[in-house]
Amino acid sequence: MRHNPEFFTRRIRTCHIRGKNHFTRGAPLILRLAELDSGDAYMLISLPFHSETDLIQIKEAQQRVEKQLNSQGISPEWRIMLRGEITPGLRGETIRTDGNLDQSKAESVLAQVAASLSASRLEAYENGQSRNVTLHSPYIETKIQSGDNTVNVQAAVHQHTETGAWTLTLATPVITSDF
Repeated sequence: MRHNPEFFTRRIRTCHIRGKNHFTRGAPLILRLAELDSGDAYMLISLPFHSETDLIQIKEAQQRVEKQLNSQGISPEWRIMLRGEITPGLRGETIRTDGNLDQSKAESVLAQVAASLSASRLEAYENGQSRNVTLHSPYIETKIQSGDNTVNVQAAVHQHTETGAWTLTLATPVITSDF
């Protein structure tokens, strides 16, 4: 196997900041900054939200940050990931049957996500604990090329082995962490 030597010699500088945010009633805010020798920089902001009002405030803050970055000649590319527990009774259904993923109900949750985004399904993957779909939505600008497909949304339903809780993860353009 050949490796790009640059990959192994490239230095990454990082900074981690933890604090409280005023959006979600003092909930923890984690900010990670990383700069590559190439000059590219990455910023990961992690914070919980509990209501549509919180989400609107987060979106407004994102727009303010983007305006500031644009004034400095920086054009950010946003990647967004949302994760939340699926509560029993979602649309009158649970997705657990004797501890196993009920594929038809998991599919129903993912179909609701796709329908709400007017998204076409490009790929799907499933195993005993999770189901993942790759989509393309006309409403989302961020995208990547995956083979012949233009991908801009991924959604996954997953049962955590330790807690048994079911989560829905939704990301643009793709999920880049464990779900």
